Amino acid sequence: MSDTPNPEEIVKISRLRPAEDDAQDAVPKKVFKGDSGSDEDDIVALDSGDEADFDLTEDDDLDGKEETYDENTHSSIDLDEAAQASLAFIEDCQSDIDKLNQKANDEILRVEQKYNKLRQPVYTRRSNYINRVPHFWATVFARHSQLKRVLNKEDLRCLNHLTNLQIFDFEDSRSGYQIIFHFSQNPWFSNATITKEYHLPWHDSPSCDCTAIEWKPGMNLTSKSSSIFSWFCSQEDSSTDDIAEIIKEELWPNPLQSYLVKDNIEESGSDESDLDSNDEEPVYITDDPAEYISSGDDDYTSP
Repeated sequence: MSDTPNPEEIVKISRLRPAEDDAQDAVPKKVFKGDSGSDEDDIVALDSGDEADFDLTEDDDLDGKEETYDENTHSSIDLDEAAQASLAFIEDCQSDIDKLNQKANDEILRVEQKYNKLRQPVYTRRSNYINRVPHFWATVFARHSQLKRVLNKEDLRCLNHLTNLQIFDFEDSRSGYQIIFHFSQNPWFSNATITKEYHLPWHDSPSCDCTAIEWKPGMNLTSKSSSIFSWFCSQEDSSTDDIAEIIKEELWPNPLQSYLVKDNIEESGSDESDLDSNDEEPVYITDDPAEYISSGDDDYTSP
């Protein structure tokens, strides 16, 4: 019996790319009847307006329907024993990986705790030297590119009494930390320290506790707009507290970087301000970007 298919049963259509200027689907210009070895006589030419007089079988569907994925036909139930055993081994491997990850986290925590303790005497020594520099922390806040935008004149006068800043991580450093601000006697409040404590429990929502500020009569800075002391009193959790993140991640590790910003600009020869010729030192504020505090202010001591 011949293996040659009946030309009347099989119809193949050449897939020609439609012309670029034709908005409609192009009609095939030639229809091939039979196999690829058909003679020229088997080629029937179609005019652009003619339609081919034949029906397509499911196998010859021009739309090329995309095969759908049926997860039921590919379920693990249909896997052979070797594949099923491999899945069990994969699960064992993943369990071992999880144990190693946990062990790594525990070791990292121990290293962090070790070096946090080693840093403390260095931080103490640094604080002793900082206390010898007038208004060090006020200058650091005022020169930081982001924090200076939330300071006003009254804030900076008050921050001149900020003598020390400390940050302590909890025993498990991943569970939270506290920021302690030390103030000398000042006209605004009677607190010697103001503490903000951030709790980051893995099993609960983050939270924040802060010291209530004991304002002196008529001196409450939070009654004014754009005061950083509103942040001192807020209990916003650390996940949305940008100021706390800046203090912990930038100012505390290296406050000297912000303190020396002006000196770095002068060394590079930059001239980016419209200051008077007497080299007044600017501290920009949010109420009016054009205003600044300078050494010429009667009640302000330049950092």
